[in-house]
Amino acid sequence: KNTNVLLSYSNVGLELFPAQAFVYLMNGKALNQNKDFKKAIEQLTNGIDFVIDDTTLEADFYDELAKSYNGLGNSKEAIKNKNKALALRKNKN
Repeated sequence: KNTNVLLSYSNVGLELFPAQAFVYLMNGKALNQNKDFKKAIEQLTNGIDFVIDDTTLEADFYDELAKSYNGLGNSKEAIKNKNKALALRKNKN
């Protein structure tokens, strides 16, 4: 719930564990909460490359990307990413 703490810990996590997708996701969430949408997109785009065989985690990335694009006013990209998340969750079940 404390965005600054999450941002601080996720920044440290990225330095210590640069190949951990979950850390990128948490960093992107914190950046979105701080309305730093461009940086969030950058971190989320970098982190999604480390997702392997985890459709739930991948869908979470697309949900956060949708929030980032929404924050920037790019509804086309937001919808595209939200649809990717929905498709991943649908195919999992």
